[in-house]
Amino acid sequence: MKEVLKKGIALLVAAVCLVSVVCIASPESQAANNYEKDIFYFLKNEMGMNDAAACGIVANIEKESGFDPYLYGDSGTSYGICQWHAGRFDSLRSFCADNGYDYRTVTGQLYFLKHELETLLPNTLKDIKSVENTEEGAYYAGYSFCYNFERPSNREYKSEQRGELAKKYWEKYGVLPDITPHKITSPASGKKVSSADSIKIKWSAGSGSYNRNRLHIVRQYEDGSYDWDSEQTVITTLNTLCYTFSAGTLSDGDYLIWVEPWYLSKAKAGPASKPITLTVYDKLFYGTEADISGSVFDASAAKSVDISGWVVDSGVHPVNVSFSLDGAEYVSAEKIKRKDIASSKEYGKYCPDNNVGFTVSMPLSDLSNGKHKVSVKAEGDSVSKIIGEYTFTVINGHDHSFTKYVSNKDASCFADGTKTAKCNLCRTKNTITDKGTKIILGTAKGFTATAKDTSVVLSWQDVDHASYYRVYVNDSGWKAIAEVGESNCTVTNLVPSQKYSFAVKACYEDDRGSVMAPKYVTVSTVTLPSNLTTLTSSVTPDSVTLSWNKSAGATGYRIYIYNNGTKKWDIALKATHKTTAVISGLETGKSYRYAVRPYYNSGDGIIWASKYISKTITATLDTPELKALHSSAKGRVTISWSKVTPVDGYQVWVSDSEKGTYKKVSNFSVRSTYLYGYESGQTCYFKVRAYKKIDGVYVYSDCTAPKAVKIK
Repeated sequence: MKEVLKKGIALLVAAVCLVSVVCIASPESQAANNYEKDIFYFLKNEMGMNDAAACGIVANIEKESGFDPYLYGDSGTSYGICQWHAGRFDSLRSFCADNGYDYRTVTGQLYFLKHELETLLPNTLKDIKSVENTEEGAYYAGYSFCYNFERPSNREYKSEQRGELAKKYWEKYGVLPDITPHKITSPASGKKVSSADSIKIKWSAGSGSYNRNRLHIVRQYEDGSYDWDSEQTVITTLNTLCYTFSAGTLSDGDYLIWVEPWYLSKAKAGPASKPITLTVYDKLFYGTEADISGSVFDASAAKSVDISGWVVDSGVHPVNVSFSLDGAEYVSAEKIKRKDIASSKEYGKYCPDNNVGFTVSMPLSDLSNGKHKVSVKAEGDSVSKIIGEYTFTVINGHDHSFTKYVSNKDASCFADGTKTAKCNLCRTKNTITDKGTKIILGTAKGFTATAKDTSVVLSWQDVDHASYYRVYVNDSGWKAIAEVGESNCTVTNLVPSQKYSFAVKACYEDDRGSVMAPKYVTVSTVTLPSNLTTLTSSVTPDSVTLSWNKSAGATGYRIYIYNNGTKKWDIALKATHKTTAVISGLETGKSYRYAVRPYYNSGDGIIWASKYISKTITATLDTPELKALHSSAKGRVTISWSKVTPVDGYQVWVSDSEKGTYKKVSNFSVRSTYLYGYESGQTCYFKVRAYKKIDGVYVYSDCTAPKAVKIK
């Protein structure tokens, strides 16, 4: 460092002083208004408030937090949409932990608000819910909630302010006076439909003065939040009390639907009806009652080959079924025999007692000797699929003594080398001679499936006398996929988060032919969602934004934080369907370790990915921006920089070359200063960084990029 730099004398000029932090907004603050509607409709639908009461509380929440669930206030001692302070903040966290909510989310905070009002302030809640559904009622609700629930300083004045703000929300949400709500009469709430279905929403009219009806259709996520960006609204004429649309205009998922009276010229709504839910998805559910693949039929002993099953679409509608034999149409959809299916069967949850079953009987007299293949095709309004393929053999006459055709199940073996067994074809009992080893194959026991994301490991106990094992998968009917000599098999190239059913049979083979066990044993499992491969972070002084790749088959993700005290993982965010999440409330300079694990909600339970991915981050100070740097007088430098919070001060560093060694000039509590004692004509390079002392240790931000100035 040149001597001239050693002469630098810092003159502190208090241009801008540091101030204490009142509120620390999250990186998601700009999107906080997206929660305004969620809050309003929660108060109406979940808490039973009228529009005026809901407007009063919405006005208070705007003033408290701007609808930001991540907002810290009062130097970090208050939090959330209602800025719960100190002990009430602790109660928010405890309530959410005990009831399966995340205290950082709007959903968790709204249910805690409901809990507080119902248990701690029931009279205030009763008072607010009883206000008239008018502009004045909105004012009173806003005033009462502020005065009795929020209880801020300057209580009377702020309660009046929020009452006036509630009147503005009444202009936006308030209903027309003297109107009773409509009532949706069809379809029933909870209906599931195929994307090919035509949906007709019908309602009965409420009373009062209005001239239109307005229908709302909003997508609802698993965490209870709504996709307001995709909301569809439809306005119908006064006497049109229904609306028909194609479910194909909606993407798969759950929807909330309600209708309200609407006054077109005033752009005002009446009270909303009780909402209904609707689920849209496109899928076939089907099954067969017997698997004939690999069977041998003797035309001299049996009359026909029979195939039965059932199939419905996701809207629980009967589906057309047709059959082809050896590639040519055998029975058209119009000629298929239909039958009822008992809902008591395992697939009863998919279909009621209606005409969704099918059966086909193929006379053996119509079939030639040899192998045949039958395909079963289901065709709905918007989806078609081969739901069964079966290969079987037809013969004319057979030898009961031929081992291949004889079942050894429950066979009686005699000392003279004979045994009694059932024929696999005609099912009659026959006495046969077996002078060799008597082969009786049992059913494989202990059949288990261990799933990964794209593979399943099958294992079972050895079966006495088995030469090998045949493994099957149920893919629109049982199909053989492998023959293995060991009592285990790995099935690969599977789809993540998919249910699979497998079967295994023991087999024996020698010079007399081959024998299969009379029964196979089955096992079902669900493959796991795929593991994550990337996890990135963007860190601020008090928050971190975590981002990760999409997991194949995942319906959501859980985020964990490592607890250094207990040496265990705690839940940081219970569930999110997004591939990014913001965690707020971090302490600057402190290190945290987070992990993300995908899951799949199968409807019967949660299926977790086999691994989580983790990352350690440190909450860092923001880097200030070097705003101005010039030499305004001989030997003097003027320098200023931007403010960052929360910090204790800033350090200025100087060097005689851009990539040389930098020396600290001094610490500053202001954001601009004059520096003296530099040699005229000299070019100097400056940079600035912020610092904060935490638990006796100094934490620093990154330095600004160096800037050069030529000294006058």
